Amino acid sequence: EEIEIDYIGGADTVVAQVVDRPGNFESYSIEIDRGTDDGVRRGMPVVTSAGLVGRVSEVQAGFSQVRLLHQPEFPLGIRVVGTGEVALARGQGIGQDLVVKEGIIEETIIKVGDPVVTSGIEGSSYPPDLVVGVISEVEFDTRLLEQEISVRLIADLDDLRFVTIILWTVDGDSTS
Repeated sequence: EEIEIDYIGGADTVVAQVVDRPGNFESYSIEIDRGTDDGVRRGMPVVTSAGLVGRVSEVQAGFSQVRLLHQPEFPLGIRVVGTGEVALARGQGIGQDLVVKEGIIEETIIKVGDPVVTSGIEGSSYPPDLVVGVISEVEFDTRLLEQEISVRLIADLDDLRFVTIILWTVDGDSTS
């Protein structure tokens, strides 16, 4: 299975198996078989070899819940590689691209296919430069004079079997 993750700047990681999608309906979270006993804390980023999938939302001794990125309104600070432009993306539901509605000014040239990573700006919930996806659509809102941008996730959120938790917290403190 896809275990090798090489884009985490030196942070420790823990591999977990996905044990459940709560309920048998389309879900915005998964349950994994690692928890506080394994060093997992609330808020830690969760990835696959393809890229970011979400973050730990609840933790118990031997298992955790992970909120997935496509959850509606789930905020994610992103950076468009090559432009240096930092913005806020949000989930829009299962199978939907993320949408960026704020932060990208009209002068910025953004193209379909541009790679998108986590911004890692101060206070962000994620370390910088985790792969998120690629720009899938760019539209210009003439009324707001802003670009509305869609980001297609690279990681497949529908068929997660193993994930990797990055043992990283916002304040660098793994005890909270």
